[in-house]
Amino acid sequence: MPYLFADLWGQLLGQHGPGESTGGSALEDAVDTRGLPYRGYLAALALLPMAGLFHSFREVQKVYAIAGAWFLPMLALALLFLNGRADWVGERFRNRPSTVVVLLATLVFFLWLGWRSITS
Repeated sequence: MPYLFADLWGQLLGQHGPGESTGGSALEDAVDTRGLPYRGYLAALALLPMAGLFHSFREVQKVYAIAGAWFLPMLALALLFLNGRADWVGERFRNRPSTVVVLLATLVFFLWLGWRSITS
């Protein structure tokens, strides 16, 4: 994950585009594992979970459950948005109608669960 984060960081800063070469060898285009984005992610990966030591297990468990519950609907929403345009992903990888139905059903299901938990 630190490698992917550092690569994304480099792309967002315009150091290199996705799939673009800077004209050098593959090793020159590789992510700098001694750079700040890579090392910063490693440090965050090691240190941030320690914040849970200052809270009760029940509170930490609740935070992880809430974060996990948000993952699937957000993934479905991102896939609907990002893979819905052929000019972004190409016609080959664009969502098919059956995929759109499944992703929308996932969103509707989680919206229903959220509405049910709020109203009861």
